[in-house]
Amino acid sequence: MSLVDFDGLVYPVVVKSTHGTSHVKILWSKNEIDEDSIRRLCEGWLSEHFPLWYSKIPPQIIFEEFLSVDDGSWVVPVDYKFFVFSGVVGLVVVDLDRFGKHKRSLFTRDWRHINVAYEYPKGGDLSPPPNLETMVQLAEKLSNGREFVRIDLYDLGTRVVFGEITHSPDASLVRFEPDSFDFEAGKMWKMWKR
Repeated sequence: MSLVDFDGLVYPVVVKSTHGTSHVKILWSKNEIDEDSIRRLCEGWLSEHFPLWYSKIPPQIIFEEFLSVDDGSWVVPVDYKFFVFSGVVGLVVVDLDRFGKHKRSLFTRDWRHINVAYEYPKGGDLSPPPNLETMVQLAEKLSNGREFVRIDLYDLGTRVVFGEITHSPDASLVRFEPDSFDFEAGKMWKMWKR
């Protein structure tokens, strides 16, 4: 971390780790950060591996472009998480206001609202993103037919941006409310299992 050129970064910028859960911080401007505290935060991240299977990933800190739907607004975009079962999108989890009053909405692949909570308060019914069809196709292609994977994408209007792939959403520790939806999600997996 001592080699980071904070003056050379394009702000806002996102700093995160490649080997952990919830290791993410937005640096809004060079004038508003304490470089020593950012270095200490990142050094702490480098010493953690959670969940345990991330211990096989070499710990690294990366800096990413801050994604924004409207240049100059600095609004964090909606995060679309596609749950893909054997190559077929079965569920879409939508994260709203991730760094503020975080809420989540759940939808079927054809954008029917599912009245279920998943770790955060319910976000309610929403209009589908402009590039939903493209995102479903990308998620299914990126899943490469795996039994289960979650593909995260952002719809910025003019482009779709890849976020991440995970086989263990929320470290596999988060449950749906009501619990009975776990059974429904299992039926999705069974329906598309090849």
